[in-house]
Amino acid sequence: MGLRLFIIHPSTSLSTGQANGAPLPQADFSYIRSGFFLRRSAPNADTTLICFGAREQVEKALERFIASYAWEMASLEPLALFDVILMGLFHEVDQNIWNMADVFGPLEHKILTYANSRDDHHLNKTMPFADLHNISKHTIHLHEAIAAQLLLVDSIIARLGMHDERHMQSQQGSSSDAAKLQARQQVRESLEYRKSLVQSTQMRLGSLQRRIDNIIALSFNLVTQNDSMIMINDSKVMAQDSNSMKVIAGITMLFLPATAVASILGSQLFVDNVPTPLFRVMWWIIIPLTILVFLFAALWLRWTSQRHHSYAQDLEKKQTVGMVRKKTLTSLFSRRAGTGER
Repeated sequence: MGLRLFIIHPSTSLSTGQANGAPLPQADFSYIRSGFFLRRSAPNADTTLICFGAREQVEKALERFIASYAWEMASLEPLALFDVILMGLFHEVDQNIWNMADVFGPLEHKILTYANSRDDHHLNKTMPFADLHNISKHTIHLHEAIAAQLLLVDSIIARLGMHDERHMQSQQGSSSDAAKLQARQQVRESLEYRKSLVQSTQMRLGSLQRRIDNIIALSFNLVTQNDSMIMINDSKVMAQDSNSMKVIAGITMLFLPATAVASILGSQLFVDNVPTPLFRVMWWIIIPLTILVFLFAALWLRWTSQRHHSYAQDLEKKQTVGMVRKKTLTSLFSRRAGTGER
């Protein structure tokens, strides 16, 4: 009984997107695919393992397995080779997760620095949204890889269980069968240990994913707050412009009645450089009319301010009623949950 190992590296072409003729690092549409074929035609025949697109960690694991003469276990239980492959795949994914955490750390620190300073008025341009998107995308792919490894481990363990059932049904007690049973048990224990490692890495990846989600939410909140501050500053500028317009309008109202009356009576105010009686009449009309215009403007401003104030009070009352209803429902559900009512 021997072991035949073939490692095939197919040629792959990377597909990347472009923007304005420049390649985009986040638009890498390539996908790393590896395939493994294990075959043994008879119980005492040679074992053949063909690896398509094996990664570096998988090749190193197979080399260590062969160099340690542990490959003799593969003659007893060929599924031990899959355990070696899973070890290499686990190291590959685990290293990628650590690398992802190293890449995410500086971005997290940068965004937290923005949150503490809040002095940058161009956060929407300096915020690394593309980098955060890339990291989130890679974590999704890593979740897929870990889920695939767990499915593969469970499948191999189930296969070993089927072999045990066949062995119990055959009830053969030879020394070779005992050695195979022992090798199968060792492979099962190794796979259980491998599964625990993958689950531990899955928990670490989940923690990293939650950190990424929190930072993405913080980034959007910072940009929104920054935009709100810009709008507030713009509103202050507009308020200053509004005050200037009020001054101009006041000056216009001051001279508008006099201009209107003078335009009407202007042609008959003076005769031979002597004021006519209409000159005095003009002032009797201009002064009350000017006072009336200013009084009307003051009443108009007061009415509009009262209207806005009443609208704000109505809105505040509605919000207060909504909060009271929410608190009432929350307390009601809490009491029902405490008493066990449905």
